[in-house]
Amino acid sequence: MNDVLLIKKLKPDEDIDTIMPVRFIISGMDEKENILKLFGNLRKENILNDDKILVKIDGITINICPKDIDKVIKIIFSMGLSIYEIFTMYDN
Repeated sequence: MNDVLLIKKLKPDEDIDTIMPVRFIISGMDEKENILKLFGNLRKENILNDDKILVKIDGITINICPKDIDKVIKIIFSMGLSIYEIFTMYDN
């Protein structure tokens, strides 16, 4: 087993205001229009802490507080996209 992915469990009571990279595996990130619209919506709602978004073909990684995850979910669903996974890596 050479490729291990350790995923950290978020503790809402402890991590609520801690900024961390959160990965969203979602549909539609292969289309530029979806990426631009999602980025614009996240900025409009003041969710992004550093105006950076890491885009891969299967989703995005953004630096946010865990308390904002539900806001991001709402934005993604309002765009008609599907969410498959949400996680943060253990070493963060």
